[in-house]
Amino acid sequence: MKNQIRLLWVTLALVAFAACSDDNSIGPHNYTVGSFTDERDGETYRTVEIGNQEWMTENLRYNAKGSVCFDYGNANCKIYGRLYRWSIAMDSSEMVPCGDGVTCDLADSLTQPHVQGVCPNGWRLPTYSDWLTLLKKDGLKAPDLDVKYYGFQRTDGSFNRFGLSACFTCSTESNADWAYHFSFSPDMYDSTGVPYYDVKTGACSIRCVRDI
Repeated sequence: MKNQIRLLWVTLALVAFAACSDDNSIGPHNYTVGSFTDERDGETYRTVEIGNQEWMTENLRYNAKGSVCFDYGNANCKIYGRLYRWSIAMDSSEMVPCGDGVTCDLADSLTQPHVQGVCPNGWRLPTYSDWLTLLKKDGLKAPDLDVKYYGFQRTDGSFNRFGLSACFTCSTESNADWAYHFSFSPDMYDSTGVPYYDVKTGACSIRCVRDI
């Protein structure tokens, strides 16, 4: 009888520990998780608070003009989010005369102003520095951010590397024709995001961030 009671207490303790872990952690890290609903379309996203920022841990699904689903399949958008060219990510309403071939004068990642772009009100596109801090200083990897290897759309409109890699857009430019991105590919980079710059006319996924 005593052994049965002891076993019951051990079981209850393990269940309580698991519940606490699920509520307050992401991957191996102990951060606060939550959710956010985009009032524009009712889409709800999982989020995580890291330091003084809150990041979406799902790819943006907002149907901005010019954004696409991988292979134009709507089911892909529901699961993996949409792909956005840099000009659409920065200014989907096309109110600012910059983007493909025209610089927005935001190349300095250290002093660059924050840009809401296609993100919901109160959120913004991450800069190069935001991503670098998240991955290098905070030490997060693909599993922590629930990265989906969605691939990308090339400049010619073709799609590539579904299931093999993921790329995320930064608001930071390199020059009039190129912008910074972060790529994840577990086979090549051990799930750690790698910065690179590429033409603005390709389309990648977006993770929005907000300062808290």
